[in-house]
Amino acid sequence: VLLEVFFRVSWIDDRLILPERLTDPNSTSSSMPMHLSALQSIWVPDPYIERTRDIHKLRIMQDFAGLWISKDKSIFLSTMLQIRLGCTMNFALFPFDVQKCIFLVSSYIYQENDVKFGWLRGRISVDREVKHLLANYEFSLRVSNETLCECYKCIPPQLPCVKASLVFARKYYVYILTTYLPSFLFVAVGYASFFWPPEIIPGRTVLAITALLTIVSMYAAI
Repeated sequence: VLLEVFFRVSWIDDRLILPERLTDPNSTSSSMPMHLSALQSIWVPDPYIERTRDIHKLRIMQDFAGLWISKDKSIFLSTMLQIRLGCTMNFALFPFDVQKCIFLVSSYIYQENDVKFGWLRGRISVDREVKHLLANYEFSLRVSNETLCECYKCIPPQLPCVKASLVFARKYYVYILTTYLPSFLFVAVGYASFFWPPEIIPGRTVLAITALLTIVSMYAAI
């Protein structure tokens, strides 16, 4: 699954030394933008997105990103990413299948006593255009309230995290109208030939063979 994401992270570091613009009592500014190079001089968290196959930063003349520092010593970072997320899908129930992809962001090395993860206000949102891009699916987003995730054979075994599920439910009514209903009608017509008089062999043969070939052709196209 390829995701285009506005990845926004905010954290607080009480050790931060604020610029004069924010410490000046006469200043009305509650926050100020900073160059991205400032990240090299301050502590940053280590969000890790599980099951990622590739993460690509978007840029033209520079990275699509912004950094702000506030009076309360909070840092806000926003960047635009393309994330290729690995998602195991099961098509055994096609076309009534529902696929679920887990979007899980956890700390790679810090424990619960070091950092705590949580969704920002408004949590996670989805662009309204997604429903038009996924014409064959009903898309929904389920946000979990979990803040600790189990990590198999990890040290530590539990890590701070946030989790959401991307759910893709296939629109099956199209397949009912274009596949199931025609198949039912052709099978019914084929069975109807048994009620014809036994003497009409050519008519029964042509009807049965035509129904069989039509069903085979339809499923080959599917």
